Amino acid sequence: MLVSEVEKRISGSDLSVRVDADSPKIRFWIERGYKAGDRFYHMVARLEGVKPSPLVPKGTIIRSLKPRRGKGAHRNS
Repeated sequence: MLVSEVEKRISGSDLSVRVDADSPKIRFWIERGYKAGDRFYHMVARLEGVKPSPLVPKGTIIRSLKPRRGKGAHRNS
């Protein structure tokens, strides 16, 4: 089983997996000794129309988190 091989190779290190909270596969991971964590959140927002831009403090630059995406998209000066 692939999981067993991965566990052998990283013995002594941390390993994490992502499983949906309502998944029946959670039992499989718990039986292998994994513990549920609360590090991930599923957030939902209704997108009905255009919302106003947030107020941005003077001097703040809003930009992409991805590198090399150019200058800030919004600058409040």
